[in-house]
Amino acid sequence: MTRERAATLPADDFRSRNPEFREPRLSKNLELIERLRQVGARHGRTPGEVAIAWTLASSCSDRRDRWRAQCQTS
Repeated sequence: MTRERAATLPADDFRSRNPEFREPRLSKNLELIERLRQVGARHGRTPGEVAIAWTLASSCSDRRDRWRAQCQTS
């Protein structure tokens, strides 16, 4: 996504009404994409692949932490 692309989204595209694609959130999201791009470049991956890997790793650690907490209280 780019600022230009977000500005030209058609009216029937849900993103044109989504706050994540309008300021001030758009700038924050574009900064995040740039950070993902930098991490990906170091590992030969796309920003999307980095985001998916981070999500999967975070989900696993959250589940693992909840499991440990349940085991400790049992």
